[in-house]
Amino acid sequence: MLNKFRSVPFLDNIHLSEKGDMVLMSIDNLPAQVYVSTLSFYFTILLDDTKNLSDTSMHYLTLLLAAHPDIHDYAVQLTAAGIWLGCYYDETLTNEALATELEKQLALARYLTNVVASLCITSQEARHEVEL
Repeated sequence: MLNKFRSVPFLDNIHLSEKGDMVLMSIDNLPAQVYVSTLSFYFTILLDDTKNLSDTSMHYLTLLLAAHPDIHDYAVQLTAAGIWLGCYYDETLTNEALATELEKQLALARYLTNVVASLCITSQEARHEVEL
């Protein structure tokens, strides 16, 4: 499985976690984690750490993912480390197909990262106006 990820040119720092239960890497300078099972794997990309997390941003992210039919395969995962965008992939994907699918996931992750950042700025501005 590691060789499959090493064949994707924009994945870097590919290695097993200390426990050996997941593959860690970076995708375009964003942390990524892969949970491998028998016939598939779950690829996650960090959207944001928890310091920018708000109920509004989680609500908005889940609505965006639910509302668009082309992105129903993606999920938002909340952990202590932050908000992750994940998707299941079949282990039998060719290296070229995997690279294409990960590029799509990366593009969606970049968009959602900007959404979270803009929601954080908006909520900070609203709090500042209330304080005045």
